[in-house]
Amino acid sequence: MELPPHRHVNRTLARNLPDLGPFVLGFEEIAYFDEGGSPYFNWQPLWDSRGLVHPRMPQPELLQGRSGGRLGHEYLTDELTEHAVRFIQSHAGSHEARTEPFFLYLCHFAVHTPFQARAEEVAYFENKPTRGWNGHNHAVYASMVKRLDDSVGRILETLADTGLDSRTLLVFMSDNGGVTYTEPATTSNAPFKGGKALHFEGGICVPLVFHWPGHVRADQWCGVPVDSSDIFPTLVDVAGQSLEAHENLDGCSLLPLLADPENSDRHYSRDTFYWHYPFNVIVVNPDAGHPAAPHSTIREGDWKLLFDWSGAMKLYNIALDPFERDELSARHPEKALQLFRKLNDWLDANVAVKYLPALNADYDRAREVRDRPFVDLRSEYLGGDRAIRANGPGNFPDATTECLDSAGNPFPKTEPFGAEERRQEVLVPVPVTSRTGSPSRIVRRGSPARRHAGR
Repeated sequence: MELPPHRHVNRTLARNLPDLGPFVLGFEEIAYFDEGGSPYFNWQPLWDSRGLVHPRMPQPELLQGRSGGRLGHEYLTDELTEHAVRFIQSHAGSHEARTEPFFLYLCHFAVHTPFQARAEEVAYFENKPTRGWNGHNHAVYASMVKRLDDSVGRILETLADTGLDSRTLLVFMSDNGGVTYTEPATTSNAPFKGGKALHFEGGICVPLVFHWPGHVRADQWCGVPVDSSDIFPTLVDVAGQSLEAHENLDGCSLLPLLADPENSDRHYSRDTFYWHYPFNVIVVNPDAGHPAAPHSTIREGDWKLLFDWSGAMKLYNIALDPFERDELSARHPEKALQLFRKLNDWLDANVAVKYLPALNADYDRAREVRDRPFVDLRSEYLGGDRAIRANGPGNFPDATTECLDSAGNPFPKTEPFGAEERRQEVLVPVPVTSRTGSPSRIVRRGSPARRHAGR
């Protein structure tokens, strides 16, 4: 099997490089829906619809969906699991199939909203004697987690039953930290700060589990920070292929960490990671008490710098302070400035202009809800030629005056605002705004992502 020699395979987005999308590179979809959430019952009409999921938002990059063949399950998690199991079984049905490698990408919608579960399992959790232990009272959410857990178990059993388990690497991971803004809140990332869409550790430190009998020990834990761009190089390495044709990849193979979780030989060489969240979001910054502005983050070794585009920097040493309680920028200004410059050099070199915040012409300092007015830190520390740009063609015409929720519906013209202020429709312009080609989902700002290899 030959790999395509493209230099940016792990950065390819269907929206920007349609000729290098997944289907061109060998994917054959079984069932899919190109959206973050889905109903768990009677999902097929929506998946097979040709209309826009969010009519108010331009979505040229979305691939719509296809529900695939009906396999008889009424619950989405069970149906997707059945598709995956049958795919695996098809590769164990003959000698020819068993000798051919396969790649299966199963991206469950569980446990994303909407919260929907099978009635019999909800009843089980509602009547469970230990209900309420440690604050666990959400029977529907517990049911959704159980179905996801059962799905993983069934896939592991299928691999074992077909004799493919010793020749199959299974990777399990989450996409982000738990949500903390639903009512009532269903998840907590404690003791880490923040949650989904925030760059604090609670937003991006997620499970990453490798299962490969005979190759990966089951009792290993690795605390070395890695990220999802390492998955592709790892799979290439597992397949015995060379990465020389892909010298410009961001990621590195994780196989050395699976053998040496302490990374004592430093065969895993990455030590710098970047994140960028370009939207104003209706998620409260836990340090400030107001909704998060666009934000970007760098982690270099143990140091992590969070840049709030409304005019704030925060510096932490994650090795000494994983819960981000001790902000260090005043005590280590040189380190903060060094990371700020490195982060912005990366942003300017890698992020499309339309995803960089622009000044909001409606911003009124007198109506600022933050404890400090907007400050252009790029201009202050990098020079006027790198100041935040004025709102221009790269943004929606109404980007300075309208913010959209996850369903594409407009919120009051001004953002940010807290939950109570939203109900009262208090109008407070934000200092910076940015464009997105898809709905700005209700998410949080948080800390750089750290994904753990091993187990």
